[in-house]
Amino acid sequence: MTKNKKFVVFTDSIGNFNISAKSTDSLYFYATRYLTQKYAVSDLLKRKEIKIQLEPEKCIPFVSCEQKKPSNYYIFIGKKLKLEGQKQPYYCNTITMDGEFKSTYKIEKNLYGNFPKDTIIFTAFDHYGIPKFSNFENVLLFVGEYCGKLYHEKYQYFDLYKTKNGKWASPGNPYKNDNYAKEKNIEPKKINFENTVYFDISKLNEKQIEDEYPVEYYKIIENKAIPIMGTYVEDLVEIKKNGILKARKIELE
Repeated sequence: MTKNKKFVVFTDSIGNFNISAKSTDSLYFYATRYLTQKYAVSDLLKRKEIKIQLEPEKCIPFVSCEQKKPSNYYIFIGKKLKLEGQKQPYYCNTITMDGEFKSTYKIEKNLYGNFPKDTIIFTAFDHYGIPKFSNFENVLLFVGEYCGKLYHEKYQYFDLYKTKNGKWASPGNPYKNDNYAKEKNIEPKKINFENTVYFDISKLNEKQIEDEYPVEYYKIIENKAIPIMGTYVEDLVEIKKNGILKARKIELE
């Protein structure tokens, strides 16, 4: 309903607007950082002049977590259960530029930290929109505990797929999203992924296919990119430990 121009209108530069409504309808007035107000059209029609003044939303002070090193750190294979965007509070003393998401994942396998439950709920922040890791059913995730809350290690993940030998692996170049690894000494291996693992490339142009699915890692058959090279999860964890995590001063055993 909110996308229908019959029901939603915007004011001009001085606050005027036109909308068609029945006397039995109600109008909602909304503005960012103001409290939404509701008025019955029948009541508005009784006024000589319709002038709406919204009440500002009250801000709260932003208190940052100053903890630099995580109390606990968890690395696990997770299966997506739910990802929900969160409305962030209106802070008096800062402007938040990242979207906030409540992420609920089933832990398929613990790889570091041994989270005590089979389901984990953590907060993810992303500057560019919905976190990319949520596009995949199974992912290798990195989550730290700071000031008593669990947070996703920003932008860090690997999409994972089952192999024919029952293991988990990520296809392609394992260093493609890590510019902090000084020694790239882990080589991807030839892996037989399950037959259902492939990527639809029908909407990509030739340059995009070359960039995203290079022939040294994928076999291109018609509109499919079929992975032939990849890296098992244990090696993926080592890549992050010695790359981006070390750069962020997160020292793991």
